[in-house]
Amino acid sequence: MTFALLALCAIAFSSLMLIPLSSRDPKRLRTARRLGSNTRMRMPMPRQTRYLLVSGMVLPGVALVLAAQWAAFLIWLGAVTGIGWALALSMAPKPVAVENPRQTP
Repeated sequence: MTFALLALCAIAFSSLMLIPLSSRDPKRLRTARRLGSNTRMRMPMPRQTRYLLVSGMVLPGVALVLAAQWAAFLIWLGAVTGIGWALALSMAPKPVAVENPRQTP
């Protein structure tokens, strides 16, 4: 297997673990409740389930390091980081416009 195919398989597996983590993150859900978001509210995921998903998300990276596939590991690391940021940005509650009382008309 080439390093690109290894990296793609690892990215796909880690992304599948990252999606449920981001959708039921307790801090994100708590912020959405405080802002009065009208989205469908879900319960946070139990801690043990989150730990299991995080372990599964990191497992492909450990396997790439143990197989000495350094290029695939770096590609996986960058892609999972980017996917995580994109998921966090897309699922963030929308900001509420607040009027500044100091502004003059």
